[in-house]
Amino acid sequence: MQDFTTGSWTIFKNPGSKIISINTARFDATKRSSISLIGDAKESILDLQSKLTGYKSDPSWSAKRATTQQMVKSNIEKRISKKLDLPSYAQVVAAINNAATTSDYVLTAAGGLPGELNNNWLSKSLDSFDCEYGYSCMGYEVAGAWGAAIALKQSGSKGKVVSMVGDGSYLMLNSEILSAVNNGDSLIYILCDNLGFAVIQRLQVSNGSKSYRTMFNDSDLKAPFKVDFVSHAKSLGARAVKVTIENLAAEFSAAKDLPGVSVLVIDTDAENWTEGGAFWEVAVSGISDVSEVKQAYKRLTEGKSNQRW
Repeated sequence: MQDFTTGSWTIFKNPGSKIISINTARFDATKRSSISLIGDAKESILDLQSKLTGYKSDPSWSAKRATTQQMVKSNIEKRISKKLDLPSYAQVVAAINNAATTSDYVLTAAGGLPGELNNNWLSKSLDSFDCEYGYSCMGYEVAGAWGAAIALKQSGSKGKVVSMVGDGSYLMLNSEILSAVNNGDSLIYILCDNLGFAVIQRLQVSNGSKSYRTMFNDSDLKAPFKVDFVSHAKSLGARAVKVTIENLAAEFSAAKDLPGVSVLVIDTDAENWTEGGAFWEVAVSGISDVSEVKQAYKRLTEGKSNQRW
């Protein structure tokens, strides 16, 4: 059980809670303080389900679910109502969410987008949301989305795979767009351009450091080269268009009616993020003359005090 899913072992605070780890390989099923179950994931879950016949959760827990759902929706409304020069990730996610249908399938992976979709995407159907965040797999948004499109086509679904990808991930792995085009598959990429690896800059600064070589403007050139993502996607055979938050939903709806691969490029705010609430144990120097580093180290030690082990 790794850092992202456990809040560096601070999230599962109930000492009576148990985690079941399912995997076909014994080595991978063995996770810290979990109950290992060796088997196929789907078959194992079905077997476990049969053993839960008649189980009902406590009414207070069901009531908490309802109030939490309402709180989530209220928080989303607050985030997307902000007036910004460039849209935030939350505003982009919400615009696509509102325009998507129950048959569509959204996918994301690395950078800031997993946190943005986990907080701001409201699923409209079962098995319609894929967030690969085990190891922040940069580029899965491109290649993984193509695989999802193949699977969706084979299932006979009329929906579209929608991949939310940042400019950093796109630059690291984008060639499978050509593969998807040549295979005759149909999907939509929403490419959020914030001029660099903004989530890494956020990590640097939040831990007491100064921004260093994470944004493309941080260059030795007076006028750093800027990628034309629309032209690049077109060169791989995709239909590509630059959009704004005002016409994003309309362009998305239009792309859904078209065959092939579409790429919608939108400039996004590099510093306006959805707030986080979980602890992440990132190493910070315990000895420093920099006040920001000292403050970050204090937050680190306070967070570690809440770890389960």
